[in-house]
Amino acid sequence: MDFLKKYRRYSELVLGFLAFGLGQRLLGTGVLRPWAEERQFSLNLGVIGSVLFIGGIILLTHLLSWLLRNYNQDNRILKVLVRALLVSITVGFLFGLLGEFLYDYTSISYQFVKNVIWILSSLIQASIKITVLYSLITFYKGKGLSFKEKEFRNLLLFALLIIGLVSVCSLLLPQLAEVLLFVTDNFLVLGTVYYFVIKEKI
Repeated sequence: MDFLKKYRRYSELVLGFLAFGLGQRLLGTGVLRPWAEERQFSLNLGVIGSVLFIGGIILLTHLLSWLLRNYNQDNRILKVLVRALLVSITVGFLFGLLGEFLYDYTSISYQFVKNVIWILSSLIQASIKITVLYSLITFYKGKGLSFKEKEFRNLLLFALLIIGLVSVCSLLLPQLAEVLLFVTDNFLVLGTVYYFVIKEKI
């Protein structure tokens, strides 16, 4: 309890991110949903997923509003978030066009194209997420933002290696894909904040 009180914002991030991710997967076609549908528990899981999803959004929105109130000088946080959103949408659109082109005009199999596009998009989305996270941490610590810093390059390289490895494992073990991706996503986000913010205060 002392840790939760002392590091309240980090606790909000952990609870919000975990609740959001788990709720999202329970609402979708995750690992538990097929099992639940066979036993007529899908409605219960849907309710639990909705509660977790909404609760996660509330906590993350509260945390974001705190960041905006205290660290959004010259709208720098909003600029980072908007740019990240635009890049994500653009990349998704371009990859969609690329996948359609490869499938329609080449002899490459649909499954192969799908897997390659999925891995590439996962790597790029991870790069965007880590870049945004590093930017927010830098703003929070009151430092100047520079993507030439060694710590950022090391963080990005580490994240890409982990995501690449997990993506390959997910293709080899599709039944565990949701679990692997969920654990990896939480490990990278929460671990990064812990390493760059909380660890320095302990």
